[in-house]
Parts: sequence; C-alpha cells; structure tokens
Amino acid sequence: MARPEHKQPHQLVFLEEFDRPEADGAHFVERDYAEPWIRNKRVLNVGCWTGNFELAAAHLPRRLVALEINGAAAAVAQRANPTVSVINGDVFSLPFREESFDTVLLLAVIEHLGNREMEALRALCRTLRPGGHLILSTPHKQWFYDIMDVAHWLVDHRHYSRAQITSMLVQAGFRLVRLDVLGRTLAVASIPFFYLGKYLLRANIYRNPAFRRLYVRDHQGRGYKDIYLVAERQG
Repeated sequence: MARPEHKQPHQLVFLEEFDRPEADGAHFVERDYAEPWIRNKRVLNVGCWTGNFELAAAHLPRRLVALEINGAAAAVAQRANPTVSVINGDVFSLPFREESFDTVLLLAVIEHLGNREMEALRALCRTLRPGGHLILSTPHKQWFYDIMDVAHWLVDHRHYSRAQITSMLVQAGFRLVRLDVLGRTLAVASIPFFYLGKYLLRANIYRNPAFRRLYVRDHQGRGYKDIYLVAERQG
C-alpha cells in the first residue's frame, strides 16, 4: 500500500530542553557555504528556528532579517541574537516588499513544505532584487540516506534529486549558479543517534566539539547526503 502524500507543510516539534540557540556542526557547514553570498549583503534567513545559523555567522558583516513560523523558537532566536530582526511568520505570507533582499537563505527548510515547494520558491524569488541569490540546502535522494533518515518515512521529510530541485528552481524564476552534494558516511550514519539523543536524552550530538569537527570535515569534498546550491534571480 502506497504511503499517502502529505500535501501541507509540517512543523518541527519545539523541545525547550533541546532546542537551544547554540550552533552545531550543520550550522557551521551552512555558514561556510553561504559566506560569499552573505558578507556585506542584506539577507533574509527563512526558517531560522532558534537562531543557530545567526550565531554561527555573527562575525560576518551583514544586515540580517530572520523569519520563523514557530513562536517559541522565534523568541529564543531573538533573545540569542539581539542585533537581528527575528519575525514570527511564514514563507507563504512574507511581510516584505518585493526586491527587498540581496540574498535569501533557505537552509534545511524546503523538505518540510509538503507539496507547496513551488509556492515558497516563487514567493522568495519576488523578495530578491534582480540578480540576487538564493542559498538553499536540502536532503539529497540517495538510497543509504533514504534508509537512515527516520523522518523521511514518518513525516514525509522529503529528499530530492539534483534534477528535481533544479527543475523547481528554473520554474520559480531562478538560474542555477552552482550545486554541490556534501556529507558522507559519518553524517548519514549519525542520523539515528541524533534522533535518539533529541527525544530520549535532550542532547545534540552535533554540538559535541569533537563530533562537530568530524561532522564539518565529513562535508569537505564531494559527498552524497545533502544538496547545497546557489541560484540567481532572473529578470
């Protein structure tokens, strides 16, 4: 029997003891990838959660606005990042004028949007100035990752092929600038331990300093876990 399609976005569960604003290994990977497109730019980070990326990128000169649909997570993000404007809202009702930003970040978010990915991408395209950039990360469709990602089976945490994500971007009005697939065996094999730590121990293994270094190193060079890309708004 086929698994039913989840057509609406699903929200993460906020756990106060677990969801602290400290950056973990994934946020440092995201920061390093996005840095050339956020330095000295006006940036919108969509789905900032508890402001982890903002803390990882705090040393970079930029004007940053963050958007988060979960009110509790947005409140944590604002307290942790007092110089950042954190707005409690969602990507489908963006409270910004068109062409407001140089760069939009959509990091580990699109896979949670159900069948509304195109709606979100088109809305974000409108918020960028012509020639502005979208920095996106999302799970890559690969058999080992498909098996190890528990959320992929339980809550339709979506995985995408290169062709799928590229096609969506072009339809939304973007031109692909670069696409990389990063993360190897350590990053994928650790996923069940991440979930066990989160829901049983309220501990994030990716924040452990030693494991964080290994995680970042595991994302250097070609991999198969996550798609990271840069796309430019056309027109």
